[in-house]
Amino acid sequence: MPKKSAIKIDARKFISFLKRLHKEFRPPVSLGKVAEGEILAVLKGASSRTKRTTKARAGGKYNPTSKFFKGWVKLNGKKYYCGPTKNGLRGFRYGNALWAQLQKRLKENRKRAETRVGLSKAVYYRVAADLSLKGYGSGWQESEAIKTSYLKSGGMGSPAKSGPVWGTRKVAQSSKKLRGNSPKISFSITSTNTINPFTGGASAVKKAMGAREKNFQVAMENGAFKSTKMLAGFYPNIKVKK
Repeated sequence: MPKKSAIKIDARKFISFLKRLHKEFRPPVSLGKVAEGEILAVLKGASSRTKRTTKARAGGKYNPTSKFFKGWVKLNGKKYYCGPTKNGLRGFRYGNALWAQLQKRLKENRKRAETRVGLSKAVYYRVAADLSLKGYGSGWQESEAIKTSYLKSGGMGSPAKSGPVWGTRKVAQSSKKLRGNSPKISFSITSTNTINPFTGGASAVKKAMGAREKNFQVAMENGAFKSTKMLAGFYPNIKVKK
């Protein structure tokens, strides 16, 4: 069972909509392909809806030249003030060796904080990659930040030299079965960097799923299924043969 804070989406609840969508494609497209394309769209939509602080603000807490700099550094269980006073002078004076350690810790904390900015969104990319959804590598908002965070965190769980490391099954679990008339795609997200009171991650997936149904309604109203070109605009993740 996933933790209480986890997002767990059962694709079966989305199947009724997918079946209606599936029937509109001409020439026919497999239900599994439709499900795969729409779930990828849901993941991308959830990523764009997940709120997060900016890189400048997050890293700025550990950057002495930033207006967001807090001035405090924790080292070996103790907090040290490294902030400036008047004329840019240090608030407290430390020995050279300790000062060098504090500056190193500041640099490490800044890199980690900046990496974590994209992690709340990158977990959706992680799920798409884990599921091997076709075309998962393109079309993401804030793509650079997402992919950078994903790689620095160890990607699929391989060791990372810097930044937080994701265990293979510690941040997300997923499975898919696309063959037959009852395809199923499910995933569970347990990353607290995504699921917390500030990111809105808990409702992002639901809103993204609702947006896909609205997209279908608009496509129907505009006669998109009669035009291959229009379909490509409404459903870029679902390839339709001419």
